[in-house]
Amino acid sequence: MKANTFEVSIIVNPELRGRGYGKRVLESSLLEIKTTIPVQEFIAIIHKDNESSIHLFNQVGFTFNKQVDDNFKQLRLIC
Repeated sequence: MKANTFEVSIIVNPELRGRGYGKRVLESSLLEIKTTIPVQEFIAIIHKDNESSIHLFNQVGFTFNKQVDDNFKQLRLIC
């Protein structure tokens, strides 16, 4: 991983999913980091079948970067 690159991961309690908590936590975390640290990019490694997580990260600006292996994708947000 390059300098000034941060890996992001979000886990939401299954009972609380679908209420927007993950998006709010992700957005506020990204904003906090971007305003305090000179970050160039964020990456997220997500299982190819985790459509909800892929959708969440796409909503806040992450795009597909590369296939990590047979099961995982890397999404990236360039700052």
